[in-house]
Amino acid sequence: NEEIERQRLDIEHINHDLRLQALKAQMDPHFLFNALGSIQHFILKQETKESLNYLAKFSKLIRQMLENSVNDRVALADETRALSYYIDLERLRFENKFEYHIDIDETIDAERTEIPPMLLQPYIENAILHGLRPKEEGGGQLKVVILRQFDDLLCVIEDNGIGREAAAYINSHRRRSHISRGTSFTDSRIRLLNANRTQAVSAITIDLVDEQGNPRGTRVELKIPL
Repeated sequence: NEEIERQRLDIEHINHDLRLQALKAQMDPHFLFNALGSIQHFILKQETKESLNYLAKFSKLIRQMLENSVNDRVALADETRALSYYIDLERLRFENKFEYHIDIDETIDAERTEIPPMLLQPYIENAILHGLRPKEEGGGQLKVVILRQFDDLLCVIEDNGIGREAAAYINSHRRRSHISRGTSFTDSRIRLLNANRTQAVSAITIDLVDEQGNPRGTRVELKIPL
């Protein structure tokens, strides 16, 4: 009976890992789809210099993604490097419509601290595409702050975009050729990562408002156990 139970647990563990790998395989093409769309954007506009600049950054992104995709966890330094390449590409695509900052608390050893790859990117993508891109008055700001909070990493992704309610209204009235599934994949990954664990990965989204109660952006707080 003990041997049968051990085999059953081994099979469950293998199934769990395979489901995580399948979700990760779905997310990587999702990530690439948007970057390739950006390159197409410049080529169609016949902007040669911008196209070459974009392709150079894209090659760096691909190289970093391939390095990160090998392991279930990657160094925080490598993950934030990939994120910066991605954000740079989106800034080029949207003609530098926003600025961004990635800040890692100095008490964190980014080379030795590891996190699951591709966990932050879908939230950053949402902030750019649905919060900052539709912002008409300019002055877009994206902040990614990573802090140590007891036994967790607290990753804060904040934008000063139009907010979720306005973004949902725009999306409901816009014909869309591509449906973003990045955050739904991430939600599924989080559920699998948390299976049989007492310390869980968690994500909450906060709608930011000004003193008059008007939307002034969105903040996501993602906690990752160390």
